[in-house]
Amino acid sequence: MKYLLTLSLLLAVTLGMNAQNLDHVQGDLLVQLTPGHSIRPIAKRLDQFKGKPTDLQIVENSSEPLRIWLLHFDWTSINERDFLEHVRRQPGVELAQFNHLISQRETVPDDPIFASQWQWVNTGQGGGTPDADVDADLAWDITTGGSTATGHDIVICVTEGTNRNHPDLQGNLWVNAAEIPGNGIDDDNNGYVDDYNGWNTSSNDDGIPSQSHGTQVSGMIGAKGNNALFATGINWDVKIMNVEFGGINEANVVEAYTYPLVQRRRWNQSGGTQGAFVVATNSSWGIDGGDPADSPLWCAFYDSLGVEGILSCGATANNNVNIDQVLDLPTACTSEYMVAVTATNNNDVRTFSGYGTTHIDVAAPGGGIVTISTNGGPSTTSGTSFATPLTAGIIGLMYSIPCSNIGELAQADPAAAAQQVRDALYAGVDIIPNLVNETKYGGRVNAFNSLTLLLQNCGPCPKPYNVEVSNILDVSAAIQWVSPDSSLTTDLRYRILGDTVWTVAANAISPFELAGLQACTSYEFQLQENCASDSSGFANSVYFTTDGCCVAPGNLTLTGLTTNSALFGWGSVFAANSYNIRLVSALGDTIIFTQTENSLLLAGLAECTNYEVQVQTVCDTGATDFTLPIAFTTLGCGACRDISYCPTAGGDTEYEWIENVQIGFINNTSGNDGGYGDFTGDVGPTTELLTFTSNPISLTPGFSGGTFPEWFVVYIDFNQDGDFGDAGEKAFDSGMTVSSTITGNIVVPGTAALGSTRMRVVMRWNSTPAGPCAASFNNGEVEDYCVSINPGVAPNCAVPADLAQTDSTLSSATVAWELVEDAMSYTLQHRKVGLTSWNTNNTMNNSFEIPNLETCVEYEVRVRSNCTGTFSDYSSSIFVKTSCLTSVNDGGLAAKLGLSISPNPFTDDIQLGFWLDRAQSIRIELTDALGRSVYLNQQDLPAGQHQLKLSPALVPGVYGLKLKGDDGQFTQKLVKQ
Repeated sequence: MKYLLTLSLLLAVTLGMNAQNLDHVQGDLLVQLTPGHSIRPIAKRLDQFKGKPTDLQIVENSSEPLRIWLLHFDWTSINERDFLEHVRRQPGVELAQFNHLISQRETVPDDPIFASQWQWVNTGQGGGTPDADVDADLAWDITTGGSTATGHDIVICVTEGTNRNHPDLQGNLWVNAAEIPGNGIDDDNNGYVDDYNGWNTSSNDDGIPSQSHGTQVSGMIGAKGNNALFATGINWDVKIMNVEFGGINEANVVEAYTYPLVQRRRWNQSGGTQGAFVVATNSSWGIDGGDPADSPLWCAFYDSLGVEGILSCGATANNNVNIDQVLDLPTACTSEYMVAVTATNNNDVRTFSGYGTTHIDVAAPGGGIVTISTNGGPSTTSGTSFATPLTAGIIGLMYSIPCSNIGELAQADPAAAAQQVRDALYAGVDIIPNLVNETKYGGRVNAFNSLTLLLQNCGPCPKPYNVEVSNILDVSAAIQWVSPDSSLTTDLRYRILGDTVWTVAANAISPFELAGLQACTSYEFQLQENCASDSSGFANSVYFTTDGCCVAPGNLTLTGLTTNSALFGWGSVFAANSYNIRLVSALGDTIIFTQTENSLLLAGLAECTNYEVQVQTVCDTGATDFTLPIAFTTLGCGACRDISYCPTAGGDTEYEWIENVQIGFINNTSGNDGGYGDFTGDVGPTTELLTFTSNPISLTPGFSGGTFPEWFVVYIDFNQDGDFGDAGEKAFDSGMTVSSTITGNIVVPGTAALGSTRMRVVMRWNSTPAGPCAASFNNGEVEDYCVSINPGVAPNCAVPADLAQTDSTLSSATVAWELVEDAMSYTLQHRKVGLTSWNTNNTMNNSFEIPNLETCVEYEVRVRSNCTGTFSDYSSSIFVKTSCLTSVNDGGLAAKLGLSISPNPFTDDIQLGFWLDRAQSIRIELTDALGRSVYLNQQDLPAGQHQLKLSPALVPGVYGLKLKGDDGQFTQKLVKQ
């Protein structure tokens, strides 16, 4: 079935709209800015529309690289569509649209589990048509996936959660190896903190949820093959990148696509050394009947991905409808990089999914297919959700063909490589008569056909690949490569860069040593394969320079730093006779050392002192210039400067920044530091903070125009372990405020380590700061300071004495204890006798009424003192008991009166019947469980029989009835239903 994510909750808040009309999050807009424009001036212009306030809010930057922002306005006061058109006409707005709702695309079958995966090899099992498959067995004869011929791991992005502990996915899940998991730092500077397992757009971390649907999708792409475990995907080896898109709306879709875009763009720009080689995304979700004209940002994103070399596979609707007529998102998007997929069964028939010769490109097995289940496998399922990852998996498989051309093209022209793979995918379909008028390319995908077509484009004689140069000396170097076929022979030619004559080595065998080279000389070489009747032609040149140049050393490193020494090292220079090392102190004193080794222990240094060190190479031909200086400070300055704290910075400080910080002796007016200000150096302000002391702090934001809401958080590394993540190290949290100056107090705990430590002040506009180690964030600033923790006077934080119960009701108990002179507050804990966990309350007084207790139940209670910077142990426990509700008949009043009460339990009215032998005053009272009077009726009645109807307005619960006359009192428990 197809299920809408949280759609029922959204329907509940519509004003007269029916389910068919609610296609977007009401009040949400996605806005793409033209380059060079900022969101806030535009938002300010939009705070009024047709004379009415819009209450416009800037929610988030959904895609920073593409300048897409999520806005929200009060849709109940203005016309949404008129306002959208108004936004589209604003200067600086490139595109604007509603934030449309998304639905998953999955058909859950009731078929029994098939024993084999017919989508790969269909022999007619289960009543299918033989060869109604993708010819996976023939494709696997060519490649089983994994990496390109040029050695790059192939990555496919699945935009939903997956069981990453699934045994049949191990080895095939992508991780960001450039990120250290869980350290709170953006190690690879890609804009995402701790994105080791991928990214979750809802929680803004790499927590990938285990989802049944996404696990099955991943299994179609890359359940591990040839491992004697469960099922196999179309790729035996591949890297599956997980991005949890969060569902519900388009803003999450834009965020989800941004992550693979950023990673592939980094891969392209770094020549394959950073990011990830993402070749395809899979989206098994969408909007039935969605109009691309309403979602220009969504559809345009596929072009942005395609330019970077990423094809996007989209599952069409699981409805037997003509998509060309009813439209769909994303499969009606017209991007040439969007591959729209419908589903067929094991007879090559499309029965339950969308079709269209304009918008639906191809079909793929998706009805009753067999893949892995969430926690094992196999399982049988149906839907375009599974036809689509099968297609994305074939795209990944195509990049792994044994041909270096496709890998080289992917680096040189990513978009062209994606187009070449896409064209081979389309041209390789098996033409199926019933699909000719239902899909653009008239057939069902065939992995073997598409691989073969791509290999044909590689040429009859492909070139060598994985070319490397190693062991470079002054007169020799080793050349290594891989031939596409071991039976081929390879020619190698090389020359000095700039020469016209090549030296040729025929029938070269890898690795091949180039000998007799000239020192300090640049060379180029080329390789070609010789086939039976042709040659590949020489590949592009590879360049290297032999050793022997008199150059300044590289790879300067400084390690082993102590209070009075440091180990300085550098890369060895082949032509060097010796090295000169220059050490300059903060006072300007200079020492030069000369030696032949490429490392030097700098000893006898002063504690907590700044130095600079440089090195130059001395050769037969003379000496090089000194390298640029490396600055360092010896240890002994205290944790604040000795420890390398996590880097962090704000950004986009055009409108706000940290203007002033005051605490103790620090009174620093810094102004705009561009996102980060480091005031921990010698000239930076510092202050003394005493343990067990409350220290006033004042924080002032600076603005370039009007004021904005800001949020300050101050962290202090109290235990001096190099991070700010321990309990109590968030020393101050202002919350959201629009104050011109924020004031508060920082309490230094008595457990804080003495000496210099780091204080970090974080300010962020309009939202909670991301943490002390966020690599960067928009609209805010960070400043670092040194503070010195010194011993203060510990308060006399005694354990409270004489804890005792002083009162009780049916649902509460009051306890009291002796005052503790230095206590600022008290923490009281209680638990029902027999339980292990405590309930906690705080109070400023030396007595407390414990609320919400059960009637007639015994509880254990203890209390402690909270003093400045410390707290006492808990007192010894006492045991208290709430009051019990009982029925009392003083003096046999009920019998004497012949009293009757009905009904009990009661719903609305209570009937009382009784006999009086003489005239007297009768008082009738109802009390609640806390003993409070909620109903009172007092009458002077004559002798005789009486029937009274009570109609109290009460909520359901337990009550007490008290009837009092001249002859005594009667109490009865009542229950209101």
